[in-house]
Amino acid sequence: MNRPVLNYSPAFLILLLWIAGSAPNASAQSARGEQMEIHLHFACRETHRNMQPQRDNIDFLNYLNYKADTGCTGVVRLGFTLSPSEKWTFMADLGMMSDMRFSQMNISASRIIGKAGNSTAWGLSAGISAYPVYLNEFNEYHLIRDTGLMADMNANYRQQILYDPGLELMPFLNYKKSKFSLNAGTGLRISTFLPFNLLIMQKKEGGNFRREIRYETLFKPALSSISALHATLMLTDKPGLSVGLQASAQLLFGMRTIPYKRSILTWTADNRVTDEIKPDSKPFTVTEVSGGIVFRF
Repeated sequence: MNRPVLNYSPAFLILLLWIAGSAPNASAQSARGEQMEIHLHFACRETHRNMQPQRDNIDFLNYLNYKADTGCTGVVRLGFTLSPSEKWTFMADLGMMSDMRFSQMNISASRIIGKAGNSTAWGLSAGISAYPVYLNEFNEYHLIRDTGLMADMNANYRQQILYDPGLELMPFLNYKKSKFSLNAGTGLRISTFLPFNLLIMQKKEGGNFRREIRYETLFKPALSSISALHATLMLTDKPGLSVGLQASAQLLFGMRTIPYKRSILTWTADNRVTDEIKPDSKPFTVTEVSGGIVFRF
């Protein structure tokens, strides 16, 4: 089953070139030389929203990962980190799922603001991110309700990809001791599902009755909490190239919905009825746990 995805590779390369070009000026501000990392993680991401009762209007989030074999989506993440000084860290990360295309993006900048102890510091991180979720077999709503008709003349498997780009701001604590470091933070994320259009075409078998149902989803910004934990243990700590292990976890929680306009055209395009519908916002969570290897230069 093909899943259409966005390819962020050109933007990722531009970001790397920009960071590399600005690194000499940044490193001059710190006595410590710049530090670069490349990490490869294998992640499990689960997106969850409780099923709501079916009413007179479809709730698209009822079909989030609908009838999926497992709630866990495997993601391979490849990232690059640059620390031009002890205070600043820039990170760019891309995620790839089973379709072997990059469909997840994270870009962030972090700054250490003050010390909270000999080994502990606190700071602020800001970034942008985007990830996909899938609506499966949403046409089943009409197959069940619109009896006596061919409720969906499109015989293909019905799946809609949703992208959820957002802006993040997160205060964090950073602990470093010898070869071990731990970063933990909690903040806010504002995001919106990108709009999409859907068409359901219906007809009555053996008759002239025709009906089209057109859905146009709308922007609905939502504020979510975001919590993240990131740990690194360097196995070697030598000049030039060091190797270590990393583990991370992230949780998004918010109240989300997908509002939309619905136009119903019966028999002819002139006979149109249009309504704007806003299903109730309900708890929506995204959990991701990952682990992998890091190379430090």
